[in-house]
Amino acid sequence: MDPETHKEIVEIKKEVKELRQAQDAEFQFNREKYENLIIEAINDDIRTAEILLLVDGFRSAKEIEKLTNTPQKTCWRKLDRLVSKDIIYPLEKSKKGSPIYQKQRWFIKLRLEDFIRNRYFKDVPINATR
Repeated sequence: MDPETHKEIVEIKKEVKELRQAQDAEFQFNREKYENLIIEAINDDIRTAEILLLVDGFRSAKEIEKLTNTPQKTCWRKLDRLVSKDIIYPLEKSKKGSPIYQKQRWFIKLRLEDFIRNRYFKDVPINATR
């Protein structure tokens, strides 16, 4: 690789890092907005909260459905709601055709899993929410 290309790559990486830091600061500044988005999406439905906690970028919708003992139509409808509220997004389909979902970056950076556990599962043992 020639020195100019290397220098450009280093600059681009630096810019991306700065953008992410600014975005992370914005997430923290607007934390309440994101918490309210979660509250609205879950709408006091414990099953939706449980499904959201199981989204991890590896489990398919079919696996989440089995873990929560939720009928397929109900589970997929709740996943669709979370997608429509921009809390999760589809990555790809598993080998068996079931979609795999990932939480948004802001959800992960703000550690909103803890928020959900404290709000909806305060009296439930940790292992019960997977």
